[in-house]
Amino acid sequence: MRKIVVLYDFIKLNTAIKIIFYRSIIDSFTNSTVYTIPDVPLADSIAAVDALEAAYLGSRNGDRVATSTIHECEHVADDIFRLHAAYVDRIANGNETLILSSGFNKTNVPLAHQKSDFEVKDDPHSGDVILVKKAVDRAKSYFWKFSKGPLPVNAADWKELGHSTRSTFPVSGLEIGVNYNFIGAGVTPEGLTDFSAPVSRLSLKTFNVTF
Repeated sequence: MRKIVVLYDFIKLNTAIKIIFYRSIIDSFTNSTVYTIPDVPLADSIAAVDALEAAYLGSRNGDRVATSTIHECEHVADDIFRLHAAYVDRIANGNETLILSSGFNKTNVPLAHQKSDFEVKDDPHSGDVILVKKAVDRAKSYFWKFSKGPLPVNAADWKELGHSTRSTFPVSGLEIGVNYNFIGAGVTPEGLTDFSAPVSRLSLKTFNVTF
């Protein structure tokens, strides 16, 4: 039987999602009674992710941040979280529950991403996004929820966002630099369907560029 180990899929994430993922690992370690002495101190991990986020947000907000600076910060953060992944492998020793409690994925998580039935699209205005869910058969309306920060562990931590008669829902007024999580469900004659898998989005400032 193949031993379950940590999946290093986080290296392929885009920078914005990687920042969110790395912060979730830090949160998992902070609250863990298992991963109490990581090989890299959490203070160093936090500093590396803070530097990466500052460089990334600076480039998106119009600051003259060189691409090389972002790549350098990302390289430093990636190396740290590779060490964290190796640490989790050593402590968990193939225990699936312990691996997942760290926030990392395990080897039997599919690498290929299936097309999601729910996505978050950027709006031209800063702090605005559009939630788009695949239409649900016989749904008369749709119900939307959100949360801030890391993905909620409990269903009660999701907050109501609103209802719509369409499978799209515009959201405005998001705080810049804050991570948001969204879910959506259809309302059919039988009741509320299962909510979609959550989609996370780091709210960023956008600019209208003219030529």
